[in-house]
Amino acid sequence: MKACFDPRFTPTVAWWRCFVVKEKAVLFKRDPAKKLRKSYKAKMEAAMHAMRQGDVRSNAMLVAEAEKIKEELDRLEGATQ
Repeated sequence: MKACFDPRFTPTVAWWRCFVVKEKAVLFKRDPAKKLRKSYKAKMEAAMHAMRQGDVRSNAMLVAEAEKIKEELDRLEGATQ
């Protein structure tokens, strides 16, 4: 496997296998921001339902948690751009 990344290594079938494995790893890399977006959306929906039921305290706590998630999401997306 070490020979796959050696610049003096001649292209062979073994080299091609290493290339394909490396490309698959990049292809199926998970987006960390996707999980945060989903969590943010769930918190905001829960806050909306709490407000509709008249539970202002729960709404405020859920919105505060959602704002923390949003800040982290913005920081993560700002770092990738």
